Amino acid sequence: MKRVLCLSLVFTILCALLSFTPAAAATYGDLTYENCGDHIEITGCSENAVSVTIPDKIDGLPVTSIGDRAFEDCSDLKTINISNNVKSIGHYAFYGCFNLTDLVIPNNVTNIGNAAFMDCNNLLNIKLSNSITSIGNFVFSHCESLSSIIIPNGVTTIGNSPFQYCYNLENINIPASVIDGAEEVKSNSGRLNINVDKNNPNYSDIDGVLFSKDKTQLLCYAKDKAQPYYTIPNNTVSIGVGAFWDCSDLAKVKIPNSVTNIGNRAFVGCKIKNIDIPDSVTNIGEYAFWQCYYLKKIDLPSGITKISEATFALCYDLRAVGIPKSITTIDPNAFLLLTGLDVYYAGTKEEWAKLNCDLPYATIHYNSTMPKDPDISILNCTNNSVTVDVSNLNGTSGTVVLAVYDDYNETLKFMISKPAAEMVTFDNVDLKSSIIKVMLWNNMSGIKPQAETDETLVF
Repeated sequence: MKRVLCLSLVFTILCALLSFTPAAAATYGDLTYENCGDHIEITGCSENAVSVTIPDKIDGLPVTSIGDRAFEDCSDLKTINISNNVKSIGHYAFYGCFNLTDLVIPNNVTNIGNAAFMDCNNLLNIKLSNSITSIGNFVFSHCESLSSIIIPNGVTTIGNSPFQYCYNLENINIPASVIDGAEEVKSNSGRLNINVDKNNPNYSDIDGVLFSKDKTQLLCYAKDKAQPYYTIPNNTVSIGVGAFWDCSDLAKVKIPNSVTNIGNRAFVGCKIKNIDIPDSVTNIGEYAFWQCYYLKKIDLPSGITKISEATFALCYDLRAVGIPKSITTIDPNAFLLLTGLDVYYAGTKEEWAKLNCDLPYATIHYNSTMPKDPDISILNCTNNSVTVDVSNLNGTSGTVVLAVYDDYNETLKFMISKPAAEMVTFDNVDLKSSIIKVMLWNNMSGIKPQAETDETLVF
């Protein structure tokens, strides 16, 4: 009997579920909305809408919120007027509105959700509400046309990478109210100037580079296309987490003797070929030089005791590493996927064995220091200018020679020379459609150059 009753109950529930038809979403022009009892939330929009106005009221109730993903992939939408009654904009609310160009967010809006304007590729101008107190995660990520933005005074926190891949963003202000997350403003434009209000209690800037208030911590450098070589100011003590992250055009950084710490992921993805780390540095963080594909050699300072996880992983061009006796620990993945490596270890073979470091494709040179041979590399190259870095010149007189060859038949077009210095620039030379090579010659011996670059094609 109980089994029959149970079966009958199940059958009744199934029939009820099958016969239930959800109510159609309420519409207002191109908009769909939900009546929440005391207010209206916009929940969707026609994908073909070109211009939309969110009204003050619908059904006599104030429209106070734009829901999660309400305008997602409305790729034809060009303009939207938002009512002054709106107080919140949901997560991914305008995600993928490719043709939206201008937007004013009313001052009553206090909350903007994560990734609210992600992938609004043509968004040129946006005026933020003066009432918001935070910039959420990835809010303007991939807004590739955005060139400047004013963060209102009143914002206290900035979330994860809100301006990631904003390739045209060149100026951003950090108001006095921001106390956390300013280092997250990097935009991938390579030309970003960060300007901090002088009354900000936690942050400051030096020439568009973000620092801590006392200027001892370098927090964010994002000018690598405009300035592919950078000298860190004296008195800087720490290079922060991800400070130069993805500065893919950054070719040279000069670190002063005041620096003691290089943070995790500090130089990930940089174009650096050589970098001198002073002996004042006692810590190099995890993944510090990960994916620095052009890094050729590095001499580690005598003050560090550990080579951390993936510090030099995927640095495929790395050929020489100097390791001091002070090292007591080498993470198994510190040199992940590297081959053809020459390791110059200051200690004995027995001391190396105690480190339990397995580098099957490396040649270990015991009781050795890394050779300090002169080296030369191209830092920056355009159609009419070449900037060259000369390292380990060690006071030796020399000449830097730029040789320019025809791209079509590789015949020599002309050569220019300048006295060797730490940095040499050749300006006002026609390099278009040419192959160039730069050489360092010792003035005392002309048999062959002391150092030379690979051939580089200039389009």
